[in-house]
Amino acid sequence: MTDSEIIRAIESNLFELYRKVATFSRRPLYTGPFVSWVNCAPSRWPSTIFGANFDAEDAGERIRFVKDHIRDGSAPNFWSTGPSTRPANLDTLLMSEGFEKMWTTAGMGMELSELKSDFEMPRGLEVEIVSDDRALRDWARVVALGLFGCAESEVDNFYVLMKTITDCDRLELYLARQDGKPAGSATSYLSSDGIAGIYHVATLPEFRRRGIGRSVTLAPLLTSRALGAQAAILQATAAGESVYRQLGFRTICTLGRYRLVD
Repeated sequence: MTDSEIIRAIESNLFELYRKVATFSRRPLYTGPFVSWVNCAPSRWPSTIFGANFDAEDAGERIRFVKDHIRDGSAPNFWSTGPSTRPANLDTLLMSEGFEKMWTTAGMGMELSELKSDFEMPRGLEVEIVSDDRALRDWARVVALGLFGCAESEVDNFYVLMKTITDCDRLELYLARQDGKPAGSATSYLSSDGIAGIYHVATLPEFRRRGIGRSVTLAPLLTSRALGAQAAILQATAAGESVYRQLGFRTICTLGRYRLVD
């Protein structure tokens, strides 16, 4: 795949997953001609505004339209930007309209034929596909605390949402246990175009720097390749980029996330 094809896959896989989660969980999904959003509150994920495609002359008006829906609670207060969002200076326009940048992630991709898998799994580590409620609760806690930085009181919101989508086709949740204790997580989503999207890679703080993140990411990549996926994509924090490069991923683009301050 060319870099431009991988960039398209990074966003199309994510947007397809957003819509599927909204459909399975029966949560509000808005798909307009210029922007879309899914609102899974009180769960933080995947509540977000995405796919903005504004003409430059109308961008301010469109942003204010979304702001009105954020304020009345129908739209979530998280806005994702990426390579396809328009206009090209949308990030700057959002900040001029009262939004603040929360973080930037790296969009990464790879051909699965280039997957590097000759790593030893840490001793005492086991990676399983989530298949029962106990494992789902453990998985949700790892993601909520290890990735989203939630308080313990918020974990149940995420678990309740994920419980509604466990039968979602082409979606698999992976849980890593270190010596029997929940330690790491990952999600894979095989989109309709055969691209494996890797999400929710997290390690609880007390288990970090042991190779757990790499191992729990490798597991869905191997499964996806066996199922015929040709390429994989993910989004990485600065801390995670080096881990994914060890597996063969390349950084292709950047994505942003914003919220309305007022």
